[in-house]
Amino acid sequence: MTVAFHGKGLTWHPSNEAQTLCHVCGRPGCSPSVCNPRTTWKVDDHLNKLYSRFNAGPRRGRQDS
Repeated sequence: MTVAFHGKGLTWHPSNEAQTLCHVCGRPGCSPSVCNPRTTWKVDDHLNKLYSRFNAGPRRGRQDS
């Protein structure tokens, strides 16, 4: 059985293990004072080359008329 809350998977641990889990990210052995719950995104070089080649993206300071 899989359980999720707000799109995050939940896991169950015995009470003696639960005390060692980080209350920010839920990983064992992680310290809440130095925890970074945000995941790092890997940049796709192929997409960056396409954006540069075709000058894709929003234009600032230009008005369409």
